[in-house]
Amino acid sequence: MGTLRIGLFGLFGQKNIGNECTLRAMVQNLTRCLPDAFLYTVCSDPADAAVRHGLAAVPIRNRLSPRILKTINFFRKFPFFRLIKIMLIALPFEFLDCFRVLQELEETDLLIMTGTGLLTDSGSSAWGLPYSIFKWSLLASLVSCKVRFVSVGVGPLRSKLSRFFIGSALHFSDFCSYRDNYSKARLQSLGINVNGHFVYPDLVFSLTQLIPRAAPQNADGHVTIGVGVMDYYGQDLGPKPMNHVYESYLCKMCDFVIHLLDNGYAVRILYGDITYDQHVREDLMRKLAASGYNPYRDRIYNDDIHNVFDLINQLNTVSYVVAPRYHNLVLALMLNKPVISLSYDPKNDALLEGFALEKWAQSIATFEVLNLTEQLHELERHYPDAFNDVSSRLDEYSLLLGEQYMRLVKEFLLHSRAAECSSEMNPGLLTAVSK
Repeated sequence: MGTLRIGLFGLFGQKNIGNECTLRAMVQNLTRCLPDAFLYTVCSDPADAAVRHGLAAVPIRNRLSPRILKTINFFRKFPFFRLIKIMLIALPFEFLDCFRVLQELEETDLLIMTGTGLLTDSGSSAWGLPYSIFKWSLLASLVSCKVRFVSVGVGPLRSKLSRFFIGSALHFSDFCSYRDNYSKARLQSLGINVNGHFVYPDLVFSLTQLIPRAAPQNADGHVTIGVGVMDYYGQDLGPKPMNHVYESYLCKMCDFVIHLLDNGYAVRILYGDITYDQHVREDLMRKLAASGYNPYRDRIYNDDIHNVFDLINQLNTVSYVVAPRYHNLVLALMLNKPVISLSYDPKNDALLEGFALEKWAQSIATFEVLNLTEQLHELERHYPDAFNDVSSRLDEYSLLLGEQYMRLVKEFLLHSRAAECSSEMNPGLLTAVSK
């Protein structure tokens, strides 16, 4: 057997910190288990992912050249153009792309659909991500490349075609796991067969470079609250942004920050998507300035982040976290920070339920500033008692993910110098999993 080749499929390179730290966790653990394996990523932006993770990277889907796109836009005004585009441009281009994918997969032993909220058509049609997952899974099965879905999340699957693509892709795999019970139940409710599938924690919980530390206060003695923001326009409301929803959310976040400042706290603005959350930070700063607060002097910290380690460093400077972004909450819990979730998706609630912390969540769509501030003050009064089981739950998650990695790679271990992997992650686990 030659060098083991593993492809890691996901929406990487888009500067979403949650996605990027998911890939980092997978690479870290596969490298520990299979140090001789060649890892590469199948992703949205290969150029960014290659630099960010030091991996070879190929695109999920090749893009039409700017010249072809310009020609398509010119001819859109003519009748029957849709049929012409399909017959003369889309089908030949897709055929060539399938040939490219086949060539890539012929040399690949294992294709891993790598965590994150991958199974959804939210933000795209069925011909976007669901079709791409289907295409790569189907073509992998044709060349005897194993396909495995690992701790994936499930979002909305609105169309029957999306459900067909996802259901078929899962059928082509020989291992499927979801990051929470909700994701598995959601697929089952859509009529997709999930028999024999597993539930394991989110992959980021296996990012062991994170070392929990005590939450410090600022040098001037102010307790710092990490306030997360995101570009929230409403959930599952269709393709058009709901600007009035965003404006209402932003006003409430501004009022919440003002309450914190008026009561002597310091505030650190947190975010999780470098592309989409930037304008929210800017809009919030403008609103605070219009309310008479100087964002540069009034105990407001609003630093840029470029990677997961920047976010971790910011989280280590706060005492409490109030945030909507899923992986902001995951990382905060890993750092033993008490959290309140402004949940925009059931995945947030499922995350907190896993730690028996469902009390510390509110809906981002309906929360009121008064209720949120009261909940924060209650959290202060009851911490650490309310969070005293988090550490033991994190240990349990680490063991479960160690078990999953062993299931994932056990048949390849004999071809690698990684016999020590099982003892590093969970002594005796490889023997148990092999039975």
